[in-house]
Amino acid sequence: MISAVVGVVVTMGGDEVIEGRSLPVAIRLHDDPAQIPAFSDTSMRMLVPARPQAAVPVPRRDMCSGGFRSWALRLGGSDSEETRVRLDLQGRSTKGVLISSLTARIVAVHPSPAVVGVGCDSAGSASPRDLSIDLDSARPTARYLVKGRREPFGFTLAKAETEVFNITAYTRRPVVIEWRLHLDLTVDGKSRPIEIDDHGKPFRTSAAPAERQYTWQYDGWHDHEKPVADPFG
Repeated sequence: MISAVVGVVVTMGGDEVIEGRSLPVAIRLHDDPAQIPAFSDTSMRMLVPARPQAAVPVPRRDMCSGGFRSWALRLGGSDSEETRVRLDLQGRSTKGVLISSLTARIVAVHPSPAVVGVGCDSAGSASPRDLSIDLDSARPTARYLVKGRREPFGFTLAKAETEVFNITAYTRRPVVIEWRLHLDLTVDGKSRPIEIDDHGKPFRTSAAPAERQYTWQYDGWHDHEKPVADPFG
């Protein structure tokens, strides 16, 4: 779905490609860290309401290989401290596309309900981030992390040229932050801003303290290696 709000708002489903004629770039958003090579070996943590309004069955026993994040979101959950996505952009204009900035546009900030932490553990360590966005800053702008220093974002995309960005947006605040990705594009001297959301809704990131922490393993939920029948009970 594409609608004119701020430039255009592009609603993305997992691994969906948007190639509308009105867009100077083709866009693919990968929103499941388990399916993104840069993040697939790292642990995933989500915060879900301690008393969810409706039960959502676990999709499958190996959901840590894919589907864990979407399951938690259906419960009304948020990414815990970090939202990790991959953005693929491919130029479609013969005149080239200048992408001057990538920012997070904050839609809302509100108190967090009581939450339970749920996660999938991994023995892997975090990979270096291509781009990071500090959601707590006055203007959450994507920066490259180069040798420990944060460098400004910006590049030009030729026709058929593809760029891939692994993005980590983070907060340390005990609130729920709702936000969208905002791209500032310039084509032939004309501004073409684009916003990208998460399945028709803003991304949700929170660092609220969890009442309890649980980890999903192949035989069910565990609390410090002890099996738990129902983390919401």
